Amino acid sequence: MRVTIKNNSIVKVNKLISDECAHGNFIGMAKFKKSSITSLFMEISKLVSKQNNNLYYTSAIESMIKNGEKINFIETDNLDWIDMDEKHEIEKAKQLYKKIIEADF
Repeated sequence: MRVTIKNNSIVKVNKLISDECAHGNFIGMAKFKKSSITSLFMEISKLVSKQNNNLYYTSAIESMIKNGEKINFIETDNLDWIDMDEKHEIEKAKQLYKKIIEADF
């Protein structure tokens, strides 16, 4: 998932953002304040009620943005990470993990 950032907040998060327009990648980790949980689940419920069962929860986050919620982000400072959606990516993740634990910090 790519993200677009404006005024130090995420304004878009989806797979349709081109590489040229993206300011970074959403790696799938998120933390929500208690005050935002109700809004998040309401947006997810709206999507599900419209039979949008194949969407990512980032669609709910984009809805929250459109409704005026400010979505912040934290930089990973170019730390290595891997998106694991398929079985063959497990081996890549193991290699990355080995590289990280063997690194001399």
